[in-house]
Amino acid sequence: MGFLGDSWEYQFFPWMPSTVKLTIYSSETLHTDYATPVLQTIVGRVAKGIYQPNIHKVFSFTELPQAHEMMEQNRAAGKLVVKV
Repeated sequence: MGFLGDSWEYQFFPWMPSTVKLTIYSSETLHTDYATPVLQTIVGRVAKGIYQPNIHKVFSFTELPQAHEMMEQNRAAGKLVVKV
């Protein structure tokens, strides 16, 4: 879980299962005055197509079991995408 901002107002999710572990990391050196422009540069480059995603395979929603099997077997050399 992460955020960029100067405030933290986290409330535990009432639907979070007891088996889920939430890890929070805070860096006092990261401030919005210089982090926001860097993040915006990355977003702009994604929009321009400069950064290309490493997509191994795109599955239809009906192929969800096959996608999950591939993920569990660690057979993907990139991201697995499921179209809904």
